[in-house]
Amino acid sequence: MGADAVVEVAGETLWLLGGRAVYRPSRGQLLIADLHLGKGDVLHGPAHDTTWRRDFDAWREAYAGIEVGALAGNHDRALPGANLAITLHGPGIDDVPFALRHDCDLVPGLHVLCGHLHPVVSLPGIVRRRWPVFWLRPDVTVLPAFSAFTGGFRVDPRVGERVGVCVDDGVVLMDGAAFEPTPRRFGRRR
Repeated sequence: MGADAVVEVAGETLWLLGGRAVYRPSRGQLLIADLHLGKGDVLHGPAHDTTWRRDFDAWREAYAGIEVGALAGNHDRALPGANLAITLHGPGIDDVPFALRHDCDLVPGLHVLCGHLHPVVSLPGIVRRRWPVFWLRPDVTVLPAFSAFTGGFRVDPRVGERVGVCVDDGVVLMDGAAFEPTPRRFGRRR
């Protein structure tokens, strides 16, 4: 596995992957946010016998040696009884220097890695499209939704912030200054 973009956050190296995941080499962890199996953050509603459920069960069987854990999201009421072979960790894990959370609330003394918002940007001067991003802020890094069929929350990065734009299975790092509002010129069309 190679990194599409390597960043240092809270003194630790993280690999931002174009597939909308973060690899944390110091712990050997792959972090994703908002998997949205079926419809919810991990799961929304009952886990009926559907195509996604059969595919997920086959994947878990093939990779049974991999520990899969989840933090409770706002749509995960059915997750505890879904029998998906996922360890449930409650609302968060504090693992210095990070606080792993679904919501993006600040945690004193820790850098928050979270999801929930599904951050996207519109790139200046580029075709009108919203791109999923890693939103790197001073105290919080918001991961893009792992699922490609979720909506997005448009963010406007500011000076001192960065975004890792997920483009064509890669990540392009951009400084927030690139997104500062620029004055529009109005003139007559010829």
